[in-house]
Amino acid sequence: MKLVFEEIPNSPPLQIAFLGYNVELTDRFLHEFMEINAAEVFVYSRAKHAVVMRDGTRIWAIRGIEERSLHGWRFDQFIIADDSRKMIYDHRAKEIEILRRQTVRSIVPPEFRELFYDVFAEQEGTVEGVDLHQREDQE
Repeated sequence: MKLVFEEIPNSPPLQIAFLGYNVELTDRFLHEFMEINAAEVFVYSRAKHAVVMRDGTRIWAIRGIEERSLHGWRFDQFIIADDSRKMIYDHRAKEIEILRRQTVRSIVPPEFRELFYDVFAEQEGTVEGVDLHQREDQE
C-alpha cells in the first residue's frame, strides 16, 4: 500500500494503528509497508514497533492488545492487514472492536478510519476504500 501524504491544515500528526492476522504477519506487513513507502519514512523504532513518517504521522504495529493496555491511546485510523479471505475479522474481532472505539474522536471522517490492506494482492497490495491521504484525482 503506497500512501500519498497530504497536509491537513491545522491538524496534529495522524496516529495510525496497523493490525495483522498475528504478531509475525503484523511485523512482516509493517516492514513491507515501510519498504513501499521508504521515501516517506523518517524513523523506525524496533523497540516500540512504530514508524514515524516525514509529515509526523505515527504508525504503530498492534501486536497483541487488551483494552487496559490501550487506555488513553487515540488513533485516527487503523489498517487491517490480511489476505483476501479476511479471516482477521473473526480471529481478531476483539482487537478490531477496541480499535474502532479508539478512533471515535478522530479528525478523520468515519468512512476512512478503518482500512483493509490485502497484502498478497498483486502490485504492492490494495486498499478497500479511499485512503484519507489519497485524493480521488490521484487514483
